[in-house]
Amino acid sequence: MDICKIGIICIGIAIPSPAFAFEGEHVNNTGEATSLYEATVPFEFDVKWSLGTLMGEPVRNLSMRWSFPFGAEIVGEKLTPFDAYSKRFAISDLPKSIQKTIRLYDVKVKIGFSEISDRGRFSSADVTFDAGVPAADGNEWSYNVPGSPAWEKFVTRPGMNTYFSKEEAKAVLKEKNLYSVWAQNVSAKVKLGEALRWLRRKSDKAPLEYMLKGARKHLKANEKYAGLPVGDIALEFEILDNQLARAGSITALDDVRTKLAVSLKNLADGVPESYRVPALADEYDKARTEVSKWIKTQVAELNTALNNFETDTKTYKKWVVDKKTALGVLSKNRSVILSKLDLHPVQEKHGKRWGYKTKGIDQWVIKPRFLGASRFNSNETAVVTIDTEKRYERVKRGGRCGSKTYWKSMDVTYYKSATIDKAGKQVGSAHWATRSTRSALVLCSKRS
Repeated sequence: MDICKIGIICIGIAIPSPAFAFEGEHVNNTGEATSLYEATVPFEFDVKWSLGTLMGEPVRNLSMRWSFPFGAEIVGEKLTPFDAYSKRFAISDLPKSIQKTIRLYDVKVKIGFSEISDRGRFSSADVTFDAGVPAADGNEWSYNVPGSPAWEKFVTRPGMNTYFSKEEAKAVLKEKNLYSVWAQNVSAKVKLGEALRWLRRKSDKAPLEYMLKGARKHLKANEKYAGLPVGDIALEFEILDNQLARAGSITALDDVRTKLAVSLKNLADGVPESYRVPALADEYDKARTEVSKWIKTQVAELNTALNNFETDTKTYKKWVVDKKTALGVLSKNRSVILSKLDLHPVQEKHGKRWGYKTKGIDQWVIKPRFLGASRFNSNETAVVTIDTEKRYERVKRGGRCGSKTYWKSMDVTYYKSATIDKAGKQVGSAHWATRSTRSALVLCSKRS
């Protein structure tokens, strides 16, 4: 469990009363997500969160990234008909393409806050964060924007679902001795439809049984209407039938499926016309047509049954569309508020970094993290320096007052610049360039 001190970032706004903001990060946390089909998966995740006020209203935001822990399993009832995989199946045994279809959504993270006093640490308040739209498992952070709930729906009492009053919530947020502690609970949903469908298909013996039954009918047609011996290939299908009955894993079924494909290849095109008994040709074609139609019907019925697993895919896609629409509205509203702030660059007193404050209030709107900063223009963007490096290059020198030019190898400082908006977010790509300087005035005169 990570316990981190809440750093004061202080969001400055153009109102008389001060505005407070805090941020933190917790890593190596665990949770469990539930699907619509009563199956669950474990996950590990990191979170970055911020908490504060803007224009007198509470603001909270949280981003997360997640992954499967080592040995993670899908847990549920009757995942496959095999005893060994009936209630648990290792996620790592799924194909990579299927693993990537497993997505978390509707994630809520409750973080508790404690106050430090002479009596020590004691629980103070809980805040529930929405994690936005999580990406696939890996290192990518979820897409989210700050949200602003009502004060009366902002902070809950520790271990309870009752909210603090507006005055109590404001008092909690102004407490400078708060520490964040790990969340008391995490809730999440998971899209498992593709994975469960894959398990059902790969562990279902019915399609193979249909194919074997159809193959035996086809063999009888060959024997009856084409007059061909079928003993050897019939034995192959009998052996496969026995292996299918004994198969107790997806691997064993895959082995039967591979061998069956080879055996069926010999029957795929039927008996060459030159081998058929001419008087029985019509009967043979009729038998083949019936077998093909029967197999097609059975497979179609099987696919219809498996389509039930598409429910959570539709639910997930609708949730993502609705969530991104809601976050877009929040982002637009926040941009309107920030556009009204008159920000100017300020260098921190005990350091070299630059940030931004609003006039009249000595609090950071964009905390100091830049090597250099310019004022915001009419487009509400500003150019900042985010990195420097020296490069050893050949530079053309001289050429003043008629002097000859020459090349000299020397260290040249390059600056990495980026454009940011009033939320402190980078707009577009950063670029490297040397910083041009104004030349000193040089007086040239002829010697008499």
